[in-house]
Amino acid sequence: MVALRDSLGNGTFDLLDPARGFRLLSAQMLPAGVALSWASMPGYGYQVVSANALSSGWGDLPGATNFAGPLQLILSYTDAPPVGITQRYYRVKLLP
Repeated sequence: MVALRDSLGNGTFDLLDPARGFRLLSAQMLPAGVALSWASMPGYGYQVVSANALSSGWGDLPGATNFAGPLQLILSYTDAPPVGITQRYYRVKLLP
């Protein structure tokens, strides 16, 4: 099962390791906003954060906390940036 893969044998599942499988899979502009999807590990929580410039601080997006249920290997969130925001950067962080 892909969720249990630990290709380095270091005790960290690939889906929880940013160097292996824990990364943003897609970011797509839709009429409703920016749709993000990422690989997830069942039983873990995730928070989408954003910044309007790389030099500014990152902030949690309201309502962007997701929890992966059993067999759920991909999560998604759609962000509708405020009017006037011309660019935005995103990250997904693993919750403790």
